[in-house]
Amino acid sequence: MRSEGQNPVLGVIRARRSVRAYLEKEVPQQMEQALFEAGRLAPNAWDRQSFVLCKLGPRARRALVALTARHLGGVEADHNFFGAPLVVLFLDRRENFERRADAGCVLENMMLAAQSFGLGSVWVDQFATLEDAPDLAELLENYGFDRQMVICGAVAFGWPDPAEEILPRPLRSEIITLE
Repeated sequence: MRSEGQNPVLGVIRARRSVRAYLEKEVPQQMEQALFEAGRLAPNAWDRQSFVLCKLGPRARRALVALTARHLGGVEADHNFFGAPLVVLFLDRRENFERRADAGCVLENMMLAAQSFGLGSVWVDQFATLEDAPDLAELLENYGFDRQMVICGAVAFGWPDPAEEILPRPLRSEIITLE
């Protein structure tokens, strides 16, 4: 067994930070496929794998940016996934009461895989309050999803802009033992 200092997985976990500024450089197809594979390998409730991972193309991205700006306020640039070249949505069936936990596991796997490739990532939670928005359901229907599918999470991926200062993360949570 490796010590903590030599464990590459713990090194990736320790190094991962939320990146909110990206270079205008595409993520190579091979890396993109590996990110999706990492997500699909994540644990999920009862191993149902009822979720769908969606890569946002330019038209879908513009539509979602406009929709979130209308609902949440601000200008569209405030909702444009920090300019990341790759944005992935996690959708699942409304009836899966574990959908948010599943989204967390799947998207975290993808974020850790991204870190291992030198990519940055950030969870984008602008859809959390829009789950019941009729215009979002209509937009998803236009892409072939029924109204039972909801967006449970989104992550932006890309090459970190070296000009963005990424500070060490202070660990403030407690660890206790219950006897």
